[in-house]
Amino acid sequence: MCGIFGMLGRQASLQTTRRALAVQQHRGPDDTGWVEIAEGPLCLGHNRLAIIDVSALGHQPMASADGRNWIVFNGEIYNYRELRRELGDYSFRSSSDTEVILAAYARWGVACLERFIGMFSFALWDGERQELLLARDRLGIKPLNYGYVDGTLVFASEIKAILTAGHAVTPDAETWSDYLAYGIYEQHDRTFFRGIRQLPAGCYMYCRPDGTSSINAFWDLKQIVETAGAAPLESDELEALMVDAVRYRLRSDVPLGVNISGGLDSLLLASMVDQLAAPGQKLHAATAGFSDSRYDERGYAREVISGTRWLPLETAEGPDMLRSTARVALSHQEAPIGGIATLAYHNLHEKIRAAGLTVQLEGQGLDEMFAGYAYYRGLTDGSQSLQGWLSEGLYQDGTSPLARDVLSQSLRDAGQAWHWRVPALDDAVNQALFVDITQRKLPRVLRMNDRLSMAHSIELRVPFLDHRLVEAAFRIPGLAKIAGGMSKRPLRDIAQRRHPSMTSIWSEKRAVVAPQTGWLRGAGAGFVEDCLESPWLLDSGLFDVDRLRDRFRVFVQNGANNSFFVWQWVNVALWCELFVGGAWRDHAVRTQAHGMV
Repeated sequence: MCGIFGMLGRQASLQTTRRALAVQQHRGPDDTGWVEIAEGPLCLGHNRLAIIDVSALGHQPMASADGRNWIVFNGEIYNYRELRRELGDYSFRSSSDTEVILAAYARWGVACLERFIGMFSFALWDGERQELLLARDRLGIKPLNYGYVDGTLVFASEIKAILTAGHAVTPDAETWSDYLAYGIYEQHDRTFFRGIRQLPAGCYMYCRPDGTSSINAFWDLKQIVETAGAAPLESDELEALMVDAVRYRLRSDVPLGVNISGGLDSLLLASMVDQLAAPGQKLHAATAGFSDSRYDERGYAREVISGTRWLPLETAEGPDMLRSTARVALSHQEAPIGGIATLAYHNLHEKIRAAGLTVQLEGQGLDEMFAGYAYYRGLTDGSQSLQGWLSEGLYQDGTSPLARDVLSQSLRDAGQAWHWRVPALDDAVNQALFVDITQRKLPRVLRMNDRLSMAHSIELRVPFLDHRLVEAAFRIPGLAKIAGGMSKRPLRDIAQRRHPSMTSIWSEKRAVVAPQTGWLRGAGAGFVEDCLESPWLLDSGLFDVDRLRDRFRVFVQNGANNSFFVWQWVNVALWCELFVGGAWRDHAVRTQAHGMV
């Protein structure tokens, strides 16, 4: 996993490219490279985190064997060995998956994207067509942002690199309205910066030197779900798919570990890693905990990894984390963050890196594929309609997290009633799961996890989001995923077969909770008050400030069943301070000073 940057157009400059690469050097501290291609004019830059073929032969930007095409690549193509055998007539010079992309494009053109199992974003200059291809993986695990500066296309893994190239910072009013009024973090192609877009997941974009471009999809889960038919997915087949996905993601030439909580998903992942890892190989298991035992999962996590090969790696966070971590974490995120659990996870990856690990696996995605959250159950018993579920913006525990009454009228006017893309199915649960996977929940989790792991030069792999497994999951009816009063029923059946004695983990659903509400009402209330009185929030025009202050006083005095709306206010204050005010540059300088550059 790495960082990529490029400019296509008259303003393309190696000097700007080098400055932009310095800003996102944390994504790839092992090597830095750039190239200028006169035909564009085009500049390509790369920050390398060496994982597959760590030798100098994996240096990027990388040219094709005939010298016509160039690539910068972020991510992993897990089935690169199988593809390499299929492309045996290509003159390979390295053993990297990057060169496999070049070979695959030479053989199959843009159709090569359909053959990749992996997470990726890359830019590939096609010297014959004189076009630049930008591509992003099916679920958007890897980021790819772009904008225009004086008519020149600028693209990068992180938005800060685009700002370094001269793009103006202006909040995107519609995106902020959708976030504050509906709880929507991630848009199809917009970002929180006006004029800076993200390439949609599962899409590719051809860009030309004359400024024209075209975007097309190479993967459409909605169409796949609607036309999949009713072929049942047997439990053994589901388990085999999961094991195969984990097997691919254990491919690495550097040390790796596993992120573990005390839940079912972690139990399954740890079990499969244990099954597939080399005999005698020591494995690190990382867990983010809290000093308050009521919210601490470290004890449950230790149950999951019982065995001599597992080495626990743990953190225990307290309320002081709010002031010490929030600004630097949001500077890396470039968009609102989810709350204190995200901050704790950010700090955990700092400890992981200090332990000498470069690759981590985690069990993300199974809740969204197999109905792991409480709010799905109302769709099965008639207490909740799909339309009502979508319009209320419920949190994963079924509570309402929004405070629309404190928003300014101008912000309400900027937004529009949110329209979800829903597949035509006679299955409300699977319709809801599709929305969470593609729009409402998973995209923000993937963005946050990419930024917080890469902030510490860690590649975070998500085996259960293998596109083959995602597609197969929709062959299981929603009612079969919530059966016998239990969520994720197919996964619990697998866990019962693999670990019949660990009933405390596979037979129960414990909500993943953090002490956020208590902290924001108590030890962290002063931090929130400072944010609410920040000139960046007061002058943002996003709130009725008097109502906001009153609402916070009521929250501190009486509490609430969800504190998401308070964290939204914190996000606004810090984002405006960092990006509108320019403080992100100071954070970038400090990151470089600590040895990332």
